[in-house]
Amino acid sequence: MNRFLSASEIGKTSVRFLVWLPFFFLITMLFFLVGLYLLKPDYILSLADNLFSGENINGILDGNKSRVRDDKSPFAINTRGASEFMTGFLKEEALKHSPQTSESSDLWDWEKDRFLADVISVNKQNKQLFLNIYWPDNKLFSGRDLAVSVSCEPERTGMISSKNRDYLKENFELFNEVAPRDLLYSFCLNPECTEVGKECVLVKRK
Repeated sequence: MNRFLSASEIGKTSVRFLVWLPFFFLITMLFFLVGLYLLKPDYILSLADNLFSGENINGILDGNKSRVRDDKSPFAINTRGASEFMTGFLKEEALKHSPQTSESSDLWDWEKDRFLADVISVNKQNKQLFLNIYWPDNKLFSGRDLAVSVSCEPERTGMISSKNRDYLKENFELFNEVAPRDLLYSFCLNPECTEVGKECVLVKRK
């Protein structure tokens, strides 16, 4: 018996291998997803919810590549469990940071637009924060450490994650949660932005 395969036999074997390879891959992925669903069903449901949300589908169709997930990126909206206040905030900020509607600091109005700042330090006793405001980036108070008095009602206070901007919680006392290195969305209550409040949304860095 000839122990060596002919060229035609080698070719047929390669073709059969290439034909069956996609089926093996799909079956392997199916078993993987079923196993992951059994171990972590919430993760799979959340992944599917984000993947097939209207915002993601529109972004894919439009070629939108702006949904990078880092601390200062546009939002990947997850409003599950959020109130009307927090749902409105998340959708509004996501729209502002999309490439089609990206805002300029020149258009920022302290009476109606939120700022975004790094929390440098916290003085719980005096209800003060030291902030470094980086949005807007062209005002006298931008880019420097600024002591501000904070007045936010718990029902207008919320928290989102820094990793993907998902909704975490709301209706709490800000100074029970805020810590250095967090980010803060809020409103200036005077032109110098030494008083802030009305609404506070904390971006929690873990």
